[in-house]
Amino acid sequence: MRNKQVDGRKDRLSLASRIRTRCSRSDEQGSALVEFTLCALVFLTMIFGILEFGYAVFSYNFVSNAAREGSRFVMVRGKTCSGLSGGCPISGCGPSVNCDTLQTQINKLAVGINTSNLTVKASCVTSPGVFATLPCAPGVPVQVKVQYVFTLFAPLNSRSLTMTSTSQRVVWQ
Repeated sequence: MRNKQVDGRKDRLSLASRIRTRCSRSDEQGSALVEFTLCALVFLTMIFGILEFGYAVFSYNFVSNAAREGSRFVMVRGKTCSGLSGGCPISGCGPSVNCDTLQTQINKLAVGINTSNLTVKASCVTSPGVFATLPCAPGVPVQVKVQYVFTLFAPLNSRSLTMTSTSQRVVWQ
């Protein structure tokens, strides 16, 4: 009976202090879970944001490269073209008409791209600001415009970005 006093006051204090320490430890266990949840939420949001930004840059790079490849494909398939596979010469494309032959060629390059959101238009540039339908005569510039609608991944808010690239080359066949 070394902690007992005559009136029992020391036992009551030690019991009260033990209850306080026990309660304070159990309160801190729940706060660790809340802190982890908040940190994990911020961390995962940052990771998914970085991935989404990387995919958007990849898509933009594809659109730019697709316009260059499309103008290269069309420039060798002008009015005097003969003997090339894939439509020689290319016809039926214009500033307001989708080019199915060129669309098929660019869809072959699309890896990781939703081709249903991709549009390709090609036209001859007869003079600055004046466009004509294909095929183009040799020496006339051809302009290929590729447009892609990139949909952002957001569970609560779905937005889209329209990426456009234009390439122009001179037809040589």
